[in-house]
Amino acid sequence: MKQIIIILGFLFSINYAQCQTDFQLWLNNTNNEYSRDLVELADGGFVISIASQTDFDSSLYTKIQRYSASGSLIKEINVVNPEWDCRIENLVLSGDSLIVGIGEWKHHNQNSEIWYLGMDTQLNIVFNKKYEVNNVWFEQTRSFASSDGNIITCATIAPYMNPAQSSVYLIEATLNGDTLRSKCLYSGHTFFVHDIFQFNGLYSILAFINGSSSSQIVRVDTNFNIASLDSIPHDFNNCISGKISDDNKYYLAGNVPVGLPSRDIGVMLLDKNNQPLRFVNVGKQTDTIDFGGVQQSMDFINSNAIFIGGTSNVDVSMPYYSPMESWYSLYCFDSLLNLKWTKFYGGDAYYILFNIVATSDGGAILSGTRYDGNTPDNKLDIYILKVDENGIITSTNNMPPLTVSEAIVYPNPGSTQLTIETALKDLQFELYSTNGQTVVSQPVNNGTTTVNTSALPAGMYFYRFMNKDKMVESGKWVKE
Repeated sequence: MKQIIIILGFLFSINYAQCQTDFQLWLNNTNNEYSRDLVELADGGFVISIASQTDFDSSLYTKIQRYSASGSLIKEINVVNPEWDCRIENLVLSGDSLIVGIGEWKHHNQNSEIWYLGMDTQLNIVFNKKYEVNNVWFEQTRSFASSDGNIITCATIAPYMNPAQSSVYLIEATLNGDTLRSKCLYSGHTFFVHDIFQFNGLYSILAFINGSSSSQIVRVDTNFNIASLDSIPHDFNNCISGKISDDNKYYLAGNVPVGLPSRDIGVMLLDKNNQPLRFVNVGKQTDTIDFGGVQQSMDFINSNAIFIGGTSNVDVSMPYYSPMESWYSLYCFDSLLNLKWTKFYGGDAYYILFNIVATSDGGAILSGTRYDGNTPDNKLDIYILKVDENGIITSTNNMPPLTVSEAIVYPNPGSTQLTIETALKDLQFELYSTNGQTVVSQPVNNGTTTVNTSALPAGMYFYRFMNKDKMVESGKWVKE
């Protein structure tokens, strides 16, 4: 029996709200933390799994927290592996009473183990089981509950720090964490799993395979035998999420290239033969790097409200600890992939979205990381937003209000040019000096627009976006 240390956090008693509200949570501490997965509970609350470390070179441990529907912490448990790392990567909710966490339990100089941690919704541990995997490195674990009521997990595994020799590992387990079958595919190849879901009786794995011109849809039967292999259209290449619409169609969301170094978030509707029926990409033109959620880019309960989440203005050279400003980006589409609205959250620090979960009240929860280059000792903090069906936040939980925008301007500070990103149409962008003189006036439509500011002297400027006689957004911009 391997040693496990479980530390119970504080338990707060509160009355549950009758309906879920919107809120923001900034889990500000000196640990370095990553959002791994999040599930909504039947009472409107939610459970989140966090990978935490006290310093950059310390071991990762698992922090699992339960929150009320209004965003109040109910309970926390910490699970520590005294030998090395342990991470719960996925949370699978079974009915109203059981949560199964799936992740990795790591050992020094030994193979890793796949780890099943069963909990009730009050975070009391029901079971704790581990099984050795014939490799020592896990990445990109994805799990879901199949139509048979079992847990299907797909992961990238490899010899430690040698992803060129990776494989895809499939395992089926009961809701009690007992394994039923497992299999390795594509052994000895570079294989990175992005998502897995069930479609027309087969398991569809979304992954990048080394040597392929694009990412792949690998379909396997219930015995894990490969049934088909197809390229994902439109060169989807990262942060890929899939979800079925009905028996004949499904949606994909992920990153698409639009001319280096630019990246957009693409959304696609496909038929049962993997043929695209509709495709759109959000954000256009040069110098804009928009990524989907690191763990999950898309979710919906009703396909007329498809939520696509990501990060706008990603710094690919410093993906988590950048001094730049960035935003959580949230897009809502109808079932035909017509864009209904866009919102950007942040801009005061460097945000990276990890997960998006559609909620039963019609809204969504976004979770990820926040890094402030002015306070680097705080490392990465977890930042959670609950928004309503229109992407609005009205409750601040006694925190400074987070900026919510429909049009954003960056970089800020900037120099020879600034970039405008918006999903709105027929806007007029106006930039004016501190004495009220208009220095730029330019029409802006949905997508990305670049404004040349090389002739402007250094200093502070004000901007606003006008739609006829109505001001849509305003703010300050600094030229260095």
